[in-house]
This record gives sequence, structure tokens and C-alpha cells, in this order.
Amino acid sequence: DDQSIYRFQGASLENILDFWHSFGKSAKIVALSRNYRSTQLVLDASSSVIANNESRVESFLPKSEKKLVANKEGEDRVSECEFEWEREENFFVATQVKKLLDYKVEAKEIAVIYRNNADAIDFVELFLKLEIPFKLYSGKNLLDDPTILQLVRLLAVIADLTLSSELFFVLHSDFFDFKPTGVAKISLMGKGHLYEKMGDREGLLAAKVVDVEKFLKLHQNLAGWQKLSANVTFEDFLAQLISQCGYLSFALQHVDKLKKLNSLNTLFEEVKRLNRTNHKLTLPQFLEHIKILQENNLVLEENPLETDKNAVSLLTAHKSK
Repeated sequence: DDQSIYRFQGASLENILDFWHSFGKSAKIVALSRNYRSTQLVLDASSSVIANNESRVESFLPKSEKKLVANKEGEDRVSECEFEWEREENFFVATQVKKLLDYKVEAKEIAVIYRNNADAIDFVELFLKLEIPFKLYSGKNLLDDPTILQLVRLLAVIADLTLSSELFFVLHSDFFDFKPTGVAKISLMGKGHLYEKMGDREGLLAAKVVDVEKFLKLHQNLAGWQKLSANVTFEDFLAQLISQCGYLSFALQHVDKLKKLNSLNTLFEEVKRLNRTNHKLTLPQFLEHIKILQENNLVLEENPLETDKNAVSLLTAHKSK
């Protein structure tokens, strides 16, 4: 009950109490007091904090009191430090980690635990500056990454060149770097699919579109990528597409290069996983897989981002469980 913090997943004190009210006459309360993860000092420190919580099972149910007893020996010290600014606190943590590494403590034996995924941003920056190896467990959904979604849109357009609305968004992708005014002018060029209008040299010139040759080149590439997708394995096709469309160069030059490359690596890992069960995986099949994930709010979790095999773990309290 003391860990009932994720109500949206059904972990709430009310569920425990409702069960007792419904089945209490035939149910037996068993308090789990043996802990196999932490030392007694850590358990006593955490218990002193949670004791301030007004809503606990032992306040409502008989014989539910529990005194946690450690099965693990050790004399871990618990220190409490206060800081005026969050940035100051994060710098203190980073420098303490650096000291531990200087004392020859293995990086993989160290973890920094925080509440929200967003809290990791400062630590990543500080660890990179202090040259501290880290392994970031983001827990983020890959399909929430805007640039990955743009890549998925590009795949959808390649599968069906008549998808004008999807192509419109693709043309605004950072990795293509088209001027918005040019895209708007092409969209207003009479009737027909956006793809067809992109290949109309005379129409582009008449509309005074900038970068005409660049639009014509993409028009040609889209048709070429569609043909490529039908003649090689999907994994090979995706690798060639990412290189040829400029996505890889964009990721390598991005200010968050490590995160972009890690997102890309996660996408490839998912493709490899699908390939293991379907050796003839096609572009339409991959898009259908992504559609199912999105429609059912299923998470395609990003792989941990690590700068070294022996690295400090950066993760949320929930992920640390």
C-alpha cells in the first residue's frame, strides 16, 4: 500500500480497502515484512518518511501493521541535503558521482534516481561535461518522438504516393529542410495530388517556387524508394532510406545527437524483432504494425541510451522497481 502511487494503473489504496470490505470475512491479512532489496538503514529511513502518510492500510485494517526487516546486510549511510536551486542540487549529485568513480567505485554500481523522465535532461548534460559514462532509461514511447513520426509519415507516403496530407507534413520535416512558402505554393497549384504537382517543372516555375530542383529530386526519389521497398528486405530498404533522405545526417548534426541516434536504433531494433517472426516483412506490414500500436495506445519503449557498458544508471523511481 505504501507504493500505491500509480492510480491510473489500478494501484490505489481504495482497491485494497474495497477488497477487504467485500471479502474481509473470509480473507486473511498477511503483512509482508521481509525485504530482500535494501539494507536496514535504508528501510528505516524510508519508513520514517512514509510514516507521515495519513492514508495507509494499517490505519484502516486490523493486524496490518508491518515493520520492514532487511534480509540483506550492510551499513549504507543515508544522507539528506537541501539546496535552494534544482540546478545546484543536480550539480552536487553529479560531482558526488564523479568522486565515487575517482575512488574506483564501478560506474555500474551507481544509480541516480529521480521522479520524472524530464529530470534526466540536466544529468545527461552534466554527465557529458564531466565525462561520466551513463545509461539512461527513459521509458519514453518512441512513437511520441516528432522526428520518428515524420519518418513514419515518409514511409506511409512511399507506400501510397497519393497521400497528399501526409506528404504535406513530410515536406515540413527538419531533415528535408524545405521552405514553408514553397510547400504552400505547391499545395495551391490547381488540382491533383501533391506528389504529382511536385513533379510539374513548368507549374513549379509558374508558381515561383524556390528550390524547384530540390522538389523535383524528391519527387524522383519517392518513386525510386517505392520501387526499392518492393525489391529488397524491409530492413535493407529502411537503412538505405534513412541515409538517402537526409535523416541520418540530420540526426548526427542535431544538438541532441545521442538521443536522436538512440531513437533511430530503437526503431531498427523493432524492425529486427519483427523480421525474426516474419522474414518477408514488407513496408505495408510494418505500417500496419505501427498503426495497431498507435490505435491501442501501446508503448514502443525506447532502448536505454548508454555511453559505455560500465555506466551509471539514470532512471525514474518507477523504473527502478
